[in-house]
Amino acid sequence: MRILPESESEICGIYQSCFNNSKCILLIENAGNVEQIQALIPKTSTERSVVLVTSRRDMALDVVIEDTLSIRLSALDPEDAVLLVQALVPNISIGQAKEISELCAYLPLPIRLVGSTIRRKPNINVDSVIKRLKRYLPPLPTSPSSFELRGLTLAPIVVIATNSWNC
Repeated sequence: MRILPESESEICGIYQSCFNNSKCILLIENAGNVEQIQALIPKTSTERSVVLVTSRRDMALDVVIEDTLSIRLSALDPEDAVLLVQALVPNISIGQAKEISELCAYLPLPIRLVGSTIRRKPNINVDSVIKRLKRYLPPLPTSPSSFELRGLTLAPIVVIATNSWNC
């Protein structure tokens, strides 16, 4: 068993060595701030790597980090979210599809995760999945103008690809 060093600089060195002379795609999901992202970007293989970052905050990374493309994505329209649930779970009722869409805040990734889970388990009770989602997720705001959703600031999801596309 390998024991990690105690100093942050040694740990960072080990992390960065994983990218030496390698092509890579690094996914940083739900990033909180620019500093967090900058610390994780491979320093030795920048010409051969792509970094994809998702965040609920618009951090203007295309201004802060060189060779960056920001794409702002938003939640699906409620009707499209229901269609996505129905595509993932063909035998689901319209009411169940609407409820799952709403509980997932009309966001494609959570909808895909929930839908795929239901689809992989043919004996699962969809109503019990909905009850579990309600139990573990705080209620949606009653006002559509609210900018707070499930305790997170509701900003567009930002996907950033940094470094060279020549990988």
